[in-house]
Amino acid sequence: MRVASIFSEGALTAAPRDRLADAAVRMTVHRVGSLVIVDGDRTTGRHLPVVHDGTLLGTVSARDLLILEAWPQVESSQETRS
Repeated sequence: MRVASIFSEGALTAAPRDRLADAAVRMTVHRVGSLVIVDGDRTTGRHLPVVHDGTLLGTVSARDLLILEAWPQVESSQETRS
């Protein structure tokens, strides 16, 4: 499986110098739980940025990977119930 099949598109970003209130509003308006912090060509935080040709396409989070890891177990437990 490749990253392209699970990443969240359209990652929202903030800069270290942005005001917390502005970041909170952005997160609320877009109904997201996190922002990718971008400082020039450097990113920080718990999300892995997905970049193609220098353009930020989206992110992969630890939560995305945990869900992906658990999914086959959910499917196989459902199959055993049938």
